[in-house]
Amino acid sequence: MKQGYDRIASHFSDTRHDPWPEFSFLVPFITQEKRLLDVGCGNGRLGGAIQVTHYTGLDLSRQLLTIAQKRFPSYTFVHGSVLQLPFSNEQFDVVACVATLQHIPSIPYRKLAMQEMARVLKPNGTLFMLNWNLAEQPQYQQYRAGDEYDQGDYLIPWKNDQGEILTKRYYHGFTLPEIVGVIHELPLQLIRNEIGQDGRNILTVLTKPKK
Repeated sequence: MKQGYDRIASHFSDTRHDPWPEFSFLVPFITQEKRLLDVGCGNGRLGGAIQVTHYTGLDLSRQLLTIAQKRFPSYTFVHGSVLQLPFSNEQFDVVACVATLQHIPSIPYRKLAMQEMARVLKPNGTLFMLNWNLAEQPQYQQYRAGDEYDQGDYLIPWKNDQGEILTKRYYHGFTLPEIVGVIHELPLQLIRNEIGQDGRNILTVLTKPKK
């Protein structure tokens, strides 16, 4: 996945400027003193869409991080993986995971990613997550992965302006019950888990109660 995004970084960034409608759900949780971690930040689109002072973006793609740092020089961008976050325990008030968990293959790795995000989240903090609602979008069913992949996996091509396939990106198409399963046994409380109004995305909001 890292090599794929490095290969398409510039073209990908050019298509990723408009904020998602669901970003508005995050705004009430952000105040000037809050520290926000944007996991899988890409070109920093989320940081540009909301008013936040203490922003840290993390991504596996160095090329996308370079683009993000040029766009938002006052923000902090870190190279790393959600499977091993390079941050101390309970460091962030808000963790955002926008269209990132869907790129992680297999249930054990997805659970590990959730464990890591819960670890760096402060007590009473908020975990905000968005994933594509692939299962209910007919145009993507042609890209379902083969038998060697898990049920609900997709390989979706990224094409340049000439229609040439530059890479195929792995996705997992979550269902609402699957999201609940991934967070099972974690120190997180589910606040909302629903399909967005336009049907394109799954919105999940969790909090980390004080011990």
